[in-house]
Amino acid sequence: MSFMAASCRRGQSLRVLFRGAPAWAIVAVAAWGTRADAAGLPDSFCPIEREPTLAWIRLAQGSDCARDEDGNGLDDEIEAALASCFVPEVRFDSRENALRIDEPHVLFSAYAIGTHLIRLHFAFLFARDGGYVLGTDFPCMTDDHDGDVESVAVDVTWTGRDGGWFGAPVSMRTRDPRDGAERVAFASRTANELTLVGTHPVLYATAGKHHWFNRPESLAYACNCGPLGRCGSVHDRADGAGPRITAAVLRHAPGFYSDQSRIRSQAPVDDEGRGFLNACAFGARGVLMPATLSLGSNDLGDLGYPGERVFGSCFRGGFGGPCAETVSVAQALSWERPFSTSFGARKLLSALLGSPSEREPGHVTVLLPFGAAPQSILRY
Repeated sequence: MSFMAASCRRGQSLRVLFRGAPAWAIVAVAAWGTRADAAGLPDSFCPIEREPTLAWIRLAQGSDCARDEDGNGLDDEIEAALASCFVPEVRFDSRENALRIDEPHVLFSAYAIGTHLIRLHFAFLFARDGGYVLGTDFPCMTDDHDGDVESVAVDVTWTGRDGGWFGAPVSMRTRDPRDGAERVAFASRTANELTLVGTHPVLYATAGKHHWFNRPESLAYACNCGPLGRCGSVHDRADGAGPRITAAVLRHAPGFYSDQSRIRSQAPVDDEGRGFLNACAFGARGVLMPATLSLGSNDLGDLGYPGERVFGSCFRGGFGGPCAETVSVAQALSWERPFSTSFGARKLLSALLGSPSEREPGHVTVLLPFGAAPQSILRY
């Protein structure tokens, strides 16, 4: 797989197919169409070798499952190329105190949320949260602790032109540390414009806490004082004057989703809890097949976090201890709902088109998160 980190060229007008996309996405990429008429392609884009989406009929039959190990309907190789191209550059604060020389390590998950529109979830891993380096006002604590997982979402649009395929950034979504509200920065020229370095959106990380902003900021806001509500004050700053890091290697994670306050994996886990199995093969044919081509390991020991799992109870930076302060990596990457991988209607259609006969129903053992007992799940 080869792709350019950033490029632009002159050419014919670009037609962006956006049927079925959310209204905000259509508005956000209007600038692409405007610039494309003049320059052929947007200012920042990545060529990709083929379109990201796969044929659902072939996936329902299990024919292309080697290309879609996470079961999201996208070509794993292409979504990995898009993730590498659009992973944010992190600009740390000059007072950053909790950054290992090899950090951050980054995992990603992807899903098509509209026609020609893909959302990339990124999780950034840090062994330590350094607390509020600039201080707090009583009774707020510095809140430093082992393990830190911070997430961000980047929306990417893709299109075909002159026999080639191209992806470009649309927006970046973060959470405001003050109240958890979503912040959206758009690649179009708006008041909340997204800063890009080549094709990489820019994230500004606050000192120690690794809270995200899309521009340098300095904030003071109340902390959570339990039954007393919010009180005191903490000081959070992202000046962008520290190290600037763009992850060169990303780990592809399966699709996780929240089910009644419980995080579930759409890719089964092997008996040792170290590797993920092919979600597409399991959903289409009930086959337990190791995911060896694109999905990364469930074990984070090779990244310098011994004893940690992607799909586990929490992320503690490899130091062990209780799960009072952090969520799991799977939770940081989770989606609101599962991917459409049951293949129910697709399997019926495939059968009508003469697909191979279905296997007899059986049962397989799948490991669940948070130390839950294995459950027997019906397979088809």
